Amino acid sequence: MVENKYKCVITTAAKLSIFSTLLALFVTFYMKNQLVDFLEGRTATSSKFIRVTDYEIPTIIFCMNPGTKPTVARKHNLTDVFDVFWLNETFSQVFEEISYVLNDDYDILVLNKPLKLGNNAVIIDEGIELVFNVELIRTLHHGTCYKVQTNHKLQKPSFHLPFHVSLNITEDVPKQLMITFTSRDSWHGIFADDWPTLKPTREYIDLSIPNTELKMNPIKHRFQRGCESSFDCLNELAATFNCSFVCSYITFGSLPLCNTARQHWCNFRQMYPNDNLSLINCLSPREALTFNTYTLSPQIYEARNTTKVIIGLLYATMEIREELDVITTVELIGNFGGSMGMFFGFSLASPLLQALNQLINRFFED
Repeated sequence: MVENKYKCVITTAAKLSIFSTLLALFVTFYMKNQLVDFLEGRTATSSKFIRVTDYEIPTIIFCMNPGTKPTVARKHNLTDVFDVFWLNETFSQVFEEISYVLNDDYDILVLNKPLKLGNNAVIIDEGIELVFNVELIRTLHHGTCYKVQTNHKLQKPSFHLPFHVSLNITEDVPKQLMITFTSRDSWHGIFADDWPTLKPTREYIDLSIPNTELKMNPIKHRFQRGCESSFDCLNELAATFNCSFVCSYITFGSLPLCNTARQHWCNFRQMYPNDNLSLINCLSPREALTFNTYTLSPQIYEARNTTKVIIGLLYATMEIREELDVITTVELIGNFGGSMGMFFGFSLASPLLQALNQLINRFFED
């Protein structure tokens, strides 16, 4: 009776040791990487190409490069647009003076129609009417830029959209036209050139080239995390600012313009606190477009006062790049259950337990 009791205790202790050892080996060598991937939320990107029947026209932001007029910068001893904000009470006046202004310093035309702030209806190919909304964007590093956006979609890849940029000045002529291509809700990072997860497509056009044709193909990016609306997110973030007047001199959500440098700096410091995770989230959209661009046949021109940028699509396909979890909760549970069965079922545990029983039986027989 006592012998059976000792035999039972030894058998149980030995089985526990075997199972503990197998569990440690199982976690260390098999499940560890999967657990790390799951707990750290690691992702991978899948890519596929699809045929599309309509195309979203890119949101296009026009800036001059550099964004400051040289004579005005020298007059105020400035090296960058950002320096303007240290001028205290004169900063707003100098910002307007140093920046290039649409319909004053230059014009953007579509089919010979100058675009103005607000909505602009333009009849294009085959009698299609596009309404372009033009919005002034104040930025930290590029001065005043202009966002051109339309909600219209195109039904054929052969479409070409000609933008004609004409300079109206002979002094302080900029070297380049900087064009940023984004999508409807992913352009907000332009205010500080802050793009936490996805940099936009950007082209620098030499203003000595009269005709630059850009062929492009869209790439749609889908992310696991991010905000659904950057505009709403920025407004919600601004609602937490602790300033006497919540405002911004740079374009930030729907905030009104600041009247003084003190007001600007109070709000700006709260846009960029020590922990700026909220701003990073606002500037990280769940879905956005970038574009593969191809420049065709530029021609050199010496007048340096006008250039035409022709934008067109190259193929009737779109690449979809989607961020996916390396391992999901369901996959982790399935892998864990299946692997546990392999380790502790017939494959490893069974032969060890049979050998253990035989060894214990021989010991007590002797």
